[in-house]
Amino acid sequence: MDYIYESIPLDAKLKINIFLHRAKYVHDHWHDSLELFFVLKGNVDMYIQRKKYTLQEEDMILINSNEIHSIIADEDNLLLVLQIPLSFLSDHFGQAESLSFHLKSFMYAPDEQERFNEVRMLLAEMMWVYNKESYGYELKMKSLLFQLLYLLIWKFKEGESEDSARISPKHMERMLRIANYIQVNYMKPLNLNELAAHEYLSVPYLSNFFQKHMGQSFTKYVNQIRLNHAVKDIAYTDYSITQIAMDHGFPNLKSFHKAFKDVYNITPNQYRKELQDEHHMERKVTTGQKISSYLEFDRDNAYGALFKYLPDRNRERVDRTSDKGVVTREIQLQLTGSPKLMKPYWQKICTIGKAKEGLYYEVQQHLQSIQSMMKFEYIRFHGIFDDEMMVYREDQDGNPLYNFFYVDQLFDFLQGLGLKPYIEFGFMPADLASGDQSIFYKKSNVSKPKDLDKWSELIRQFMMHCEHRYGLETLRTWKYTCWNEPDLYLFWTDTVEDYYAMYEATYRTVKSICPDLKFGGPEIISDTIYQEDWLTSYWDFCRSYDCMPDFFSFHSYPTGVQGESGEIKWLQASRANDYLAETLAVLKKKLRQEKIKMPEIYITEWNATGDHRDLTNDTVFKAAYIAKNIVENMEDITGLAYWTLTDHLEELPPPRETFHGGLGLITNNGIKKPGYYVYQMLSQLGDQLRDRGKGYCLTQRGDCYQLLMYHYCHYDKLYEMQDSLGIDSLNRYHVFQDMNDLEMSFTCEGIPAGTYELRSIHVNREHGSAYDTWLAMGAPAELSRGMVDYLNQKAVPLQEYKIIELDGTTATFKYTLSPHEVRFYELRPLRHF
Repeated sequence: MDYIYESIPLDAKLKINIFLHRAKYVHDHWHDSLELFFVLKGNVDMYIQRKKYTLQEEDMILINSNEIHSIIADEDNLLLVLQIPLSFLSDHFGQAESLSFHLKSFMYAPDEQERFNEVRMLLAEMMWVYNKESYGYELKMKSLLFQLLYLLIWKFKEGESEDSARISPKHMERMLRIANYIQVNYMKPLNLNELAAHEYLSVPYLSNFFQKHMGQSFTKYVNQIRLNHAVKDIAYTDYSITQIAMDHGFPNLKSFHKAFKDVYNITPNQYRKELQDEHHMERKVTTGQKISSYLEFDRDNAYGALFKYLPDRNRERVDRTSDKGVVTREIQLQLTGSPKLMKPYWQKICTIGKAKEGLYYEVQQHLQSIQSMMKFEYIRFHGIFDDEMMVYREDQDGNPLYNFFYVDQLFDFLQGLGLKPYIEFGFMPADLASGDQSIFYKKSNVSKPKDLDKWSELIRQFMMHCEHRYGLETLRTWKYTCWNEPDLYLFWTDTVEDYYAMYEATYRTVKSICPDLKFGGPEIISDTIYQEDWLTSYWDFCRSYDCMPDFFSFHSYPTGVQGESGEIKWLQASRANDYLAETLAVLKKKLRQEKIKMPEIYITEWNATGDHRDLTNDTVFKAAYIAKNIVENMEDITGLAYWTLTDHLEELPPPRETFHGGLGLITNNGIKKPGYYVYQMLSQLGDQLRDRGKGYCLTQRGDCYQLLMYHYCHYDKLYEMQDSLGIDSLNRYHVFQDMNDLEMSFTCEGIPAGTYELRSIHVNREHGSAYDTWLAMGAPAELSRGMVDYLNQKAVPLQEYKIIELDGTTATFKYTLSPHEVRFYELRPLRHF
């Protein structure tokens, strides 16, 4: 027997499985579920009961339960797959076990496709609803599922098959009972003796039965079930590999690694990294045959072949918000008791791209605009030693020559704005570099120093020059770190030991100027915090060589990064709704385990993505994203640096389009984005924290109250998995989950009676969103200076002022927010003179 029983992991809420699948080779197998395939792209060969069917784009085929089938495909393809367990059908239809369906659309002419189009439309709608996960989507999904099942029974039912290649009913009940037992208990220790006792069979008989009818040994089958569940956690969560192994029934990490490598031929950590790279999505088993995971997704707009089958397919835009509803939330605000001191950690540090960019007129204008709005304390950037800054070169004899002219110009300008440098020592001057490895469009050398003593002397000369120009007391207020993301091959191609040596040398040189100077690190990417080894090794080194950082610093990107030959590639969207909070929790747990007391934690880069061309960056989504993450992490961070203040970055070639998906709060030509105005709101919060919760924050300053509220809508499932979903310059809002309005009703007691001014600021698609205003203008490709000025004048937040009377009893305030909207309210008593 060369086929196996497949146990299908189902959606816990819906009890079905619907997904996109990129098939190459799927071995002969069977299961007790109906399986409906809809080819969205390419061609596949489907073998059912040993009979071959070739499916092309938009073809459909239904596999009945217990039919042996396999898939072979040589070209790129994409399938929409719906799996419905027979048990689900049995719960709602008494004759389910005797049902058999004949659905093979490719066997019928174009003028006979009407009933098949009904199925295609239902599948398209189901995939859309499932992908969005809007409030109550489970009910909508079940409604569509019942419509589909009724259609199958009414229009595609056939007589019961007598095909001898199906699994014999004689053994079906036992096989399904065994499979179900393992599926329910796979997280626990399982052995053949226990299962034999459960089935009242001898161990040898059960072992033979298992091999004969399940297609593999008991141990291999159990491990496969565990792997099926574990691989989803590897791909879709940030849990550690050890935790995943334990959660899914493996007795230890070693057995998990062995089982994983036997199937995927790589380690779980390698699998997780390679999942982020589309060029490594195909796995090879030891036989040399290619296998394909059901976790794989198309990268070229998976919904493209479905759009025309959606109920509103005739619309020009793909934003489907006509059926949105309202979610209501009632909140009791706490105004009694002692408030907490408000620490505006979001004002602690800001960022621009590179040091040399800080000397450009446009970037300086953007910095002046932001500093006039709210006072950041520190500013961080890359490349203080880039060749563009002309800090270091060597003469023909190899003697160092130092020049700090551009450094002085930059630091003088920053001081004039009240900004202190957060100095990241890097990158490597070409004359000091050991190699020519570089990164970014405007090249930065990322090699180790060819001479560590010369590197240390460069640091010493830099520090002595700054001490002479600005004074030691000023230097004590600055921050210092060594290198950017040394945990990523993109930024550090040498060994970790080489990094440690450079880090220690830099640390000691800075501390030799003054032991009080604050040196931090290691400026790693957040994914590394979830891994087993890098941080442990780093802290062990710092302990051993007495160079523990004074503060911890890292970069929070929920999207992952990889690249080849110096090219950066960002995944498109956030893997986790609460990624920042979860990462901080993991970090703090590791600090406790290592018995490290870290007084300060700086997140020196933070965004929903690091992609300079993610088109959602320009939308009002970023307003709610900023508000949500800042409000929900108020007690855990010393400084949080949004990456970046401006779109004017030279890591990539300059874009032609203004709204190109840049990372900044201000476009490269000076147009303020929604995130800019949210920071303006944040700057107006009080100095005492009264209350905060999901979607709001209440502060107080004197006898005035400030309320910040937001309606955050996360990316939908497919955009999280890097599918572009038809996003383009004019269509950017259909990649989010819940598009319902949010009604927030606040009840508060304890506000003294009197007359108050209620001031409000609103940022939404109609107000404060330059991108949406640009759309309303007709989306001109080129923007003149006058158009830029118009957008800055027109796309401003809505401001309203009301005079209200409060009687000193209970006060209720009710507001309805559109998706991504952020509002700020201030209640100020009016004094009569």
